[in-house]
Amino acid sequence: MAMSSNTVRIRMLGAASCLALMMLEPHAALAADAVDAAAAQANRTLSPDAPELEKVVVTASKGAAATMAPSSAPLEAFQPTAIINRTFIEDSVSDTSDFTGVVVLSPSLSGVSNNGPGLSEKDAVIRGFGDGEYNVTYDGIPFGDTNDPTHHSTAQFPASTIGAAQVDRGPGEAGDLGQATFGGSINLLSRALVDEPYIQQKLTLGSWNTRNVVTTMQTGKVAGLRDTRITANFQELWSDGYLSFSKTHAFNQFLKIETPLTDRITLTILATHNRGRIYKPDNDGATLAQVAAHGKSYALNDDPKSTAYYGYNRANKETDFEYVRLKGDLDHGFGFENSLYSYSYYNSTFSATDVTQNQAEVAAGTYPSGAVGTKAGPTGNKNVAGYDKLNSYRVFGDIVRGSKDFAFGQLRAGAWYETSFTDRHRFDLDRTIGVPNPIEKPPATGPIPAADIQFVEHSKWFQYQVFSDFELHPMANLTVTPGVKYMSFTRKVSAPVGSKTRLVNDSSTVTFEKTLPFATANYRLADNWSAYAQYAKGFLVPPLKVFYVPTPEAHGGLRPQQSTNYQFGSVYNANHLTVDGDVYYIEFIDKFGKVGSKSDPYYTNLPGTTVYKGVEGQATYAVGHGLALFANGSINSAKGEDHKQIANAPEWTAAGGLIYKDNGWSVSFLNKVVGRQWAAEGEVSAYTVKTYSNSDLVVGYDFGRIKAQLGIYNLFDHQDVTDISIIDGPTANPLANHDQYFFQPERNYQATLRATF
Repeated sequence: MAMSSNTVRIRMLGAASCLALMMLEPHAALAADAVDAAAAQANRTLSPDAPELEKVVVTASKGAAATMAPSSAPLEAFQPTAIINRTFIEDSVSDTSDFTGVVVLSPSLSGVSNNGPGLSEKDAVIRGFGDGEYNVTYDGIPFGDTNDPTHHSTAQFPASTIGAAQVDRGPGEAGDLGQATFGGSINLLSRALVDEPYIQQKLTLGSWNTRNVVTTMQTGKVAGLRDTRITANFQELWSDGYLSFSKTHAFNQFLKIETPLTDRITLTILATHNRGRIYKPDNDGATLAQVAAHGKSYALNDDPKSTAYYGYNRANKETDFEYVRLKGDLDHGFGFENSLYSYSYYNSTFSATDVTQNQAEVAAGTYPSGAVGTKAGPTGNKNVAGYDKLNSYRVFGDIVRGSKDFAFGQLRAGAWYETSFTDRHRFDLDRTIGVPNPIEKPPATGPIPAADIQFVEHSKWFQYQVFSDFELHPMANLTVTPGVKYMSFTRKVSAPVGSKTRLVNDSSTVTFEKTLPFATANYRLADNWSAYAQYAKGFLVPPLKVFYVPTPEAHGGLRPQQSTNYQFGSVYNANHLTVDGDVYYIEFIDKFGKVGSKSDPYYTNLPGTTVYKGVEGQATYAVGHGLALFANGSINSAKGEDHKQIANAPEWTAAGGLIYKDNGWSVSFLNKVVGRQWAAEGEVSAYTVKTYSNSDLVVGYDFGRIKAQLGIYNLFDHQDVTDISIIDGPTANPLANHDQYFFQPERNYQATLRATF
């Protein structure tokens, strides 16, 4: 018996398998690793980056089609699932990419980095669920911000640290953890360890003066250390970026150690550290007037009189993530796993208050109003207004899992405990002369803090979840897994100066609790064909902003947002064809909203239901001679009580293309299309984001120890609108308002040279 750190319990495809031996003895390694016959038929060039066939619990789908697919579902799936393996990441994803770029080709996903691949943050949307409404995990450990479970796609795990990924479009089972089982999860796996040593050096040069260097070292099994295996990965990235004056510089260090303490117990230690600086406004995007004057690549400039001066707008971020995991099997069918972990995030941002202001508005002290026109603002010195913002937190947690095998199934149970410590502030600055800017209004009651302090806030949470799943096998081909989870989440805020309220010494504590049922089933119709069904409750913990009212505890009873998921699907996997499809229906209730009087506002659960429903499918067909064709698509409805599509939810997505891998060549041509959506609630015509598409072509040749690769991203040079931040609202003259637009970056190139020894 074995246990996965991710209770999805699907055999994930790792990063660098023992096929590293291919660089030294190709034919011997192929035989030794027993790569399935279908993969051999595909006759692919093998390297340390071919998918590892390490068994986690069950065997994933096999065959030429499944091996070459950009994303596919396993026969053991119990909810809509897409697996992305390391070979695809190496051969088809930009070397500078973040985790959004790794998974975005999957059904129902969308997301575009407007500064270039991995050069600015852009988190994925899943079926209309935005970032913060789904979980992201790394090796089964959920992570996210401590104000709400949002993520920073460029700040933690670059593509070089990702061995594989799995997108689950559903709450999973009771043992799937996180604060937002609401909309599903993106599960990232770290680079896998191999049995044979190798060193790999990669150099990537690209458009906009982009340079990326990645060094990977694997020890293989070290006999003197009980066959311990160690991998280290180092990455450094520089780029001017597509957007004007939006330079970025980032580096990452990654270390993973796995030691067999006995033949049945394994200790794994992982640590990764990331640091980066990017020049960008805190609230970015270009107005139509700025686009008309400077083009779609406009973001910042070199004029110190402008709010968009690059010297006024920069963010410094530093993160780390580490865990110690003990995992093993015991006698009588018992298994255990314990993961003790910590992660941190430090973001020091200096930004202009509003980069949409022109110089006349700066001098007049006027700002966008949030409605048509402008409003008088705190003029201060009538220089460029800005601020110093800090968001710093440390999270500690422990996940304990146990299992017991029975003749009729497996019982799994466990607990998750986590605590966090957060410091946040925002101080007003005169960015022109670099001094405090005393422009804040006094609070409604109580002492008056310094007028340059917007807020100073310390917060923490204590949360735990206990869960149990019982995997039953009532008949040979049927697996049924009922489960239940109880969650308790307590947040405490101690604010010397309260956010939004500016109340002095503002402190509050709120606890949220919920019990959630789960039930999944998988029926094997044939050896290569299965059907599944899922019923599950999802939830989303209220964000920190519920405290940004004068008396958050005076209006108690706030409940976590809830979803009820019904999903049905099927997976078919033959040698040359893998195909899966599903239908889903999700009810979303208890949406958060601010109500009450202006003097006593508070957050509550709003009435009404939002219904998400749709159809999804994906297929890969291996034509032969190393060629495979791929396609997927989705129809996604996400409508509220007014029967209109909610904001930022595409009505459909599609992807397709071809992958070729034979005789040293690797070629991928893949296209992603994102259907119409609206940037505003109510399907406001002025804020229609039309259908846009992106095509990438990547061609590589493997000489053995050396591989050369050329990627052309956004091949057809589409530069369509992908998002709009609404500031003023529609006006008679759109050039006069302050709404901010985001566009696809222009066609760009990356050339990579990789040497493996």
